[in-house]
Order: sequence, then C-alpha cells, then structure tokens
Amino acid sequence: MLAGGRHRRAEFGFAYDSACLMLELARALERAGETAVAARRLREATSRLSALGCVNPF
Repeated sequence: MLAGGRHRRAEFGFAYDSACLMLELARALERAGETAVAARRLREATSRLSALGCVNPF
C-alpha cells in the first residue's frame, strides 16, 4: 500500500513538472513572436494543470 502511494506521488510530480515546463515554453514562444504556437502550448498546459486540480502552479 505504501509503495503504491509513493508511486502515485511520483506520477503527480512528473505530470506537474511537465505542465510547468510547458508553461515556460509557451512564455518563451510568445516572447519569440510565435503567438499561435504559444497559445496552443498554454491551452495544453492549462488543461494538464486543471486535470491535476492545480489552478496556480507558481
């Protein structure tokens, strides 16, 4: 039971980290003038964070 809990926390951490990296990518793309691609990445990151129950990642 305990090992399963540790595994679940690791999965959550990886999903959260991945979504946060995607937010950073969206910001970089926006600064580079790639607004359409940035908007898609932002929507994807927001969707992933929402699925985790996270509304304010930073």
